[in-house]
Amino acid sequence: MQNLKEVIDASLGWSRLLKDAYTKGDQQLGSQEFTPFWRLQKKFNLAVDDFSAIENDLNNMDWPTWVELLRYIESDYSDVIDQRDATEVLVGCIDLFVGQMRLSGLADVDLDEWSPPEPPPPPPPPADAWVEGSIASLGTPIDADNPVPSHYHWHWPTKPSMSIAMHDGQLACAWVSGEDDTINYPPQLGGRIVVSLLESDGQGRYTAKSEHKEIPSLGHLMGMCSDERNHLYIATCIDENQKQYEGIRKVPHKDGIINIVKLDTGGNIVQESTVNLEGKYGSSICSPMTFGQASLEYGGGLLCLHFSKNTNIAWDGKRHQHAIAVQIDAETLEISGRVHTGLSHSFNQMVVWDGERFINAETSDGARGVQIGVVGKRFGVTGPPMERDGKTYSQYSSRSHSTVWAAKGGKQAPYRASNTLYQVTHCHTGGIAVGDEGYLVAFAAENGDGNKTDQLKGEYVNHVFGSWNIALAHVKKDFMNGDHYDFESQYISRAKTTDRNPNAKSYTQFVEHMWHAHKDRLETNEGIVFLTTHTGGERHCGQPRICRVSDGYIVIWQEYSMKEVLGSAAMKVDEFGNELLPVRPIDATWHKGNYPVVHEDKMVWMHGEDFPAGIICYTLDKELNLIKTTIS
Repeated sequence: MQNLKEVIDASLGWSRLLKDAYTKGDQQLGSQEFTPFWRLQKKFNLAVDDFSAIENDLNNMDWPTWVELLRYIESDYSDVIDQRDATEVLVGCIDLFVGQMRLSGLADVDLDEWSPPEPPPPPPPPADAWVEGSIASLGTPIDADNPVPSHYHWHWPTKPSMSIAMHDGQLACAWVSGEDDTINYPPQLGGRIVVSLLESDGQGRYTAKSEHKEIPSLGHLMGMCSDERNHLYIATCIDENQKQYEGIRKVPHKDGIINIVKLDTGGNIVQESTVNLEGKYGSSICSPMTFGQASLEYGGGLLCLHFSKNTNIAWDGKRHQHAIAVQIDAETLEISGRVHTGLSHSFNQMVVWDGERFINAETSDGARGVQIGVVGKRFGVTGPPMERDGKTYSQYSSRSHSTVWAAKGGKQAPYRASNTLYQVTHCHTGGIAVGDEGYLVAFAAENGDGNKTDQLKGEYVNHVFGSWNIALAHVKKDFMNGDHYDFESQYISRAKTTDRNPNAKSYTQFVEHMWHAHKDRLETNEGIVFLTTHTGGERHCGQPRICRVSDGYIVIWQEYSMKEVLGSAAMKVDEFGNELLPVRPIDATWHKGNYPVVHEDKMVWMHGEDFPAGIICYTLDKELNLIKTTIS
């Protein structure tokens, strides 16, 4: 191999000298140009030293070695070959060298019969592993029944029951078969997991292609995504109860808690790998998706899995819940880079790829509100000296998230100082869309219209204090930069939405910190656009979803009273929340743990139907026209 590289160096190095001379307009080689030539002559002499080795290498050339030599030419001599075929150039180098050896009388060799090795035949395509049949023949997709928000559990999400991804121009749907459901609070959606391929008629209606695949599963679906080669990636986890670790302060690292399965276009399992944080992060995986959910996204050759879990036992003798984001190499399914530590008491986990990086969003009571961050990135800011109790302290803060919307309350009256009520964030994140100038975050929240409480014997019987409404916040793309960081409040400056939308609202919110009273503060929620304006606490909005289509952003949500579900609605806005199409009622529902995708410039989402067993598919076009299809 080395001898052949010396042959290439001698031949193409000489060609480079000639090309450089003519490029300069000299069309002659002077003494300066000949100096590098003598260096090339040395390499040529090295090759000549052992011609028999070169002859042996040529006669026994295999395809991998030949490919390596081609790559060597393409990388080291790209300026010489100038987009010519590297195979032609390499054959020319060898012919030139052999001819010079014969003319010089240094070797009596005849390689006229020699030719480059033939590439190996392509492997036979794998057998199609998709199974024919109907949806009903394979199981019972979990339906979309959501509990009426009669208590504070409303803001807690459920585990996904279904996940949608692109597949070869159509859609793939991973769904949980609900025959083995165990219903707790929040619902634990466990069972067999099936991937079904769906076909569009181009008008918004879908049918099953009668191609399905039951995947190896740990019982709970975390998410599914696809890459540019139409590989499907499905993440699953076990339903792990943290109580099994009683008496164990530090949970051991172990496999089989979270697995990822990779399928090719034929439904064949290409790879299967476990997610183990050992060596990457101090806390192992304990009770994945506990009081939270998960999101799986692909971008730039990586997967990003954002999910909630429990911690090791902390200083107070308890395990706490938080979120993390793990980046995984899509080729090897191995963890790539540093694990991104999320926030404590994180209830909604979602992640998107913006073309350059993963952006994650979540709802947290630890930071009190809706949060946004860049996966794997932290930033630090030094603030002015702070005086407290007659002493001066330096200030420094390192953060991985910024607050989009600050939630009220936290510990004091009218909110009781208890963990339970501290976990009431009065909001939940519903989605994040990548815009041209930033990110548009959709969430449901109280909009500061009241602090109504009902008390009975000193206990709260109604933990929803005002009407929930649908809100949007626009966040700048460079939100992690220090110049957009308010050290005192630790809340970001949003884009000047008030300059781009006259309906944007800015108002103050008192935020209380459960553990550190000196962090209690009055915060300004700047540039928030409320799409709904319910008051009085009798009608509420929740479970928003947002998708970007070619001419705007479609937002959908559900409406409730404290006794019943009242319906759903849709609206189209621009990147700053300006109305493009007014609110329109839609006859649709969706599961709390599931999210839509965009296909053929339409918003598409699905949920299961238990009787008769099947999938209900909804499409919403750019004019907010709804099509409902039953897939059996």
